Order: sequence, then structure tokens, then C-alpha cells
Amino acid sequence: CSGNEAISAKCRNGKVKVKLSGGTAGDTATFQLDGDSNTNISITVDEDGTAKAKWKGTADGLHTVSYLECGLSADVEC
Repeated sequence: CSGNEAISAKCRNGKVKVKLSGGTAGDTATFQLDGDSNTNISITVDEDGTAKAKWKGTADGLHTVSYLECGLSADVEC
């Protein structure tokens, strides 16, 4: 991780979306919802340094999305 990475998360209608920016193209980004390894989604970072993932059917309330490789996290309310 270069230190330039940032993640943002939003929720609408039970769907949590996360976006990585500032990543290194070609790297693998693994996102996780609420610390549950069963929710892991691994994506290859695009040429523009971004990666996106989403989870459907997320319960109402506060959730935490993590970018495991760089130890970043973002909270989101559904």
C-alpha cells in the first residue's frame, strides 16, 4: 500500500457499495463487510486505480466495510 488509497461506502435499499480510489493498478483489493470473512470480495484494481464491490440484502443499521490489504475501513448506515 502506498498510502494514497482511500475507500468510501454508501448504502441504499439494502445494498452496500464500496469504492477504492488511489490504488495500484493490477493489485488485488479484498473488501469485507462487518468483519465477516464469508463476505469477502476480491477485485483487481483498474488502470485508473479504482475498484468497486457491493453487497445486496444488507440489514438496516450501521455497517463497516474494510479494505483488507491496506487496513482501511469505512462506516456506512443503511
